[in-house]
Amino acid sequence: MSHTTNMPRYFDNPIKVLHRLREAGASDQIAEAHVEILNDYIEHGLATKRDLNEQEMKFELKLKELEYRLTVKTAAIVGSIVGFFSVLEKLIG
Repeated sequence: MSHTTNMPRYFDNPIKVLHRLREAGASDQIAEAHVEILNDYIEHGLATKRDLNEQEMKFELKLKELEYRLTVKTAAIVGSIVGFFSVLEKLIG
C-alpha cells in the first residue's frame, strides 16, 4: 500500500490519466494499456474488505490471548501474595 501514497492524485482517476496521455500524443491503444498497468499496480497494493476483516480477526484473537495471559499472571501474583501473607501470619502469630 505504501507505494501508492506518494503518487499524484490524478492516478486515483484513470479517466484523467487516459486523457492526459492522449493529450501528450499517445494513441488510444497505448494510453489504455498504460492506464490498465497503472490500475493493476495501484490495486495490487490496496487492502480489500476481506483483508481488513482477516486482520481484524487476527488482532482480536491476539487481544484475547493477551487478556488470558494477563489474567493467569495476575492470578499467580495474587496467589503468591496471599501465600506470602499466610506464611508471614503463621511466623508472627
